[in-house]
Amino acid sequence: YEIGVRLVGSEMCIRDRSTSHIISIIIGDNLNTVNLSNNLKELGYLAYAIKEPTVPKDTARLRISLTADMKKEDIETFFKTLKAEIKKIGVI
Repeated sequence: YEIGVRLVGSEMCIRDRSTSHIISIIIGDNLNTVNLSNNLKELGYLAYAIKEPTVPKDTARLRISLTADMKKEDIETFFKTLKAEIKKIGVI
């Protein structure tokens, strides 16, 4: 989690500050969130798009889960990929 915050940077809002394995990353726009989720899926990552009416308008987010068998390098690679994909769609 701290790795993700550092790699993505302060431009993004990572919602959870708990000890949970589930992390929400607020993107804002429904379409951008769905596109980002689809792009990540094509790259081999599963990041669910959570959008209204499940969450309030303009707070659509990606929801990811970390597992105990993930290596630090895998998490770092994911967040670097996430940051690159976020930039591609113009969110940051």
